[in-house]
Amino acid sequence: MQTSKEIHLLVKNKEAADLVVCGLTVLDRNCRTLNELGYDVSVKTEGALIPGVPVFRGDFQYPLQFFADGLEGKNSQNGHDVSALLSRESKQNTQKFLEKTLFQNIHDKTEGWIARSLNKKVSFFLTKYLVKTPITPNQISFFCFLIGLIGCVGLLSPRWGVRVGGAFLIQFSSILDGCDGEVARLKLLSSNLGAWLDTIFDDIINFLMLACLIAGYYFQFPNQNLLLVSATSSVAYIGMSFVLYHYLITHGTANAAHFKLSWQKDEEGNEGATLFDKVKPILKRDFVLFLAFIFILIDQRAFLAVFLVPVWVGFFLYMASFIHSLIKKGRQSERELYQS
Repeated sequence: MQTSKEIHLLVKNKEAADLVVCGLTVLDRNCRTLNELGYDVSVKTEGALIPGVPVFRGDFQYPLQFFADGLEGKNSQNGHDVSALLSRESKQNTQKFLEKTLFQNIHDKTEGWIARSLNKKVSFFLTKYLVKTPITPNQISFFCFLIGLIGCVGLLSPRWGVRVGGAFLIQFSSILDGCDGEVARLKLLSSNLGAWLDTIFDDIINFLMLACLIAGYYFQFPNQNLLLVSATSSVAYIGMSFVLYHYLITHGTANAAHFKLSWQKDEEGNEGATLFDKVKPILKRDFVLFLAFIFILIDQRAFLAVFLVPVWVGFFLYMASFIHSLIKKGRQSERELYQS
């Protein structure tokens, strides 16, 4: 496989190259895809090509994995030939088909029951309009964060209507939160900064929501035991967050979904789902926020104490994982020292 960092993109069909799908032309999407893979792209029309420089034809590019597969020497026949589609279908039908392909790819990779069944139905509807605007994924993240903050403040109110409004804003923030990642993927605007902002903002809203729920309940029904439990649970949540972010930083990722307990096998050695993997759906943010919204809607805030259970279970699991990882590293260092 040619390892040159220079690639000439041969455009044979201008109509296919100029076709706009999810806010980008086919040609722009090709160039951004290859740029993400570390290649310097130049665009050529029909004509003489430089010998030894790999050429990818601009009218083949859907799904987006096409170029990645091509550069790895894989079979790329599953890619959609945009020129062929345009010869059979109208421009509008071709756009709809390709957009559906891209959105389906995102949906297939979505984890969480509520996210797949509810949140994505709304976020996809909004994203279809957002990709046609100059709004960036980071701007969407900031907007979601602000909505979530306002919602958390609403949970402090003694009035049921205000609390429901706050819970609705948090739920809407959770749904809209999917739009930033969708826009980033569809317009190839993903960045490490954006990924970290998304993770950090989500954690802040999660913590504030739990704190405001407990504080609002305490203001109406003062109870010293509740205050003690909430204080210790907050410490447990912070401890769990420390372990999570330590893992993300040391593993060079900003995606909390990549977190694994230290005794879990890697993807290659994991024959089946572990117990932790099986219970993860009920610990997912989308499920927890949706359940909180239902409890607040039926005015049963006392039952929200069940959220403290996964906090403490997560705390003990994460701390055990952290200590176990330190022991493993210590033993590995001893073996390396002994072998040297």
